[in-house]
Amino acid sequence: MATKLNFFFMGKTKERFIQMGTDEYLHRLIRYVSTEVRVVKAEKIGPKTDTNKVIEVESRNILTKISPAAYRIALDSTGKQLSSVDLARFLTDLERQGREEIIFITGGPLGLSPTLLKECHFILSLSKLTLTHEMCRLILFEQVYRAYTIKAGEKYHK
Repeated sequence: MATKLNFFFMGKTKERFIQMGTDEYLHRLIRYVSTEVRVVKAEKIGPKTDTNKVIEVESRNILTKISPAAYRIALDSTGKQLSSVDLARFLTDLERQGREEIIFITGGPLGLSPTLLKECHFILSLSKLTLTHEMCRLILFEQVYRAYTIKAGEKYHK
C-alpha cells in the first residue's frame, strides 16, 4: 500500500500569503504522494491565559485525532535538523519500511506539549532560527515537496 502524508496544524493560517504558498506546495506535492491537511482548533490565548494549560489542551486535541499506527513526526526547536537530501532519504526509508501513514505535527504559537513530543517517533527542527508557527507550515510543505522531487530525480532541488 502507498504511503499517505497527513499534516496536522494548530489553528487556521491567518496570513494570506502563507496560505497561498502552502496551497501551492500542497498542489505540487499531491502529484507524488497522497496528502491531507488537518486543522485542529486552537485555544484562545489572552493576557491571563495559563499557557501550559493551552499547550496541553491543544496537544491532547491533536493526539485524539491521530492514528496510533501512524509514524508521527513533530516539529519542534529541540528536534534534529536534516538537510533536504537527508529528509528525502528519511522519507524513502519510512516508505521502504512499509509505513502507510506519516504524520507531521506542528503546534500553535506556544508549541507542543512534552507529552505529545514523547508520543512522536521523530522530532524535526526546521531551523535554529525562531520561525512563526504559520511560516513553519510553508517551509515544511516546501521541504517535503523538495524531498519528493529529490526522490524522483527531478531538477527542482538544484
